[in-house]
Amino acid sequence: MEPTLENVAKFKALQSRLKIATAALTFLHVTASPKRSVCAMKVADLQTELESFPANWKLIYP
Repeated sequence: MEPTLENVAKFKALQSRLKIATAALTFLHVTASPKRSVCAMKVADLQTELESFPANWKLIYP
């Protein structure tokens, strides 16, 4: 995957969404919400999508 402006922007957006979803999952876990499983699936989907990018992008575009 080429590091075009569009791809880097998508990568950064996915990182941001993953941080937000992880924080939401932590909150739902603490409050024992029944929506935890839905949020956990979303976190897993975002992690899977981020894995489609080259591994070194996490170092280059933190």
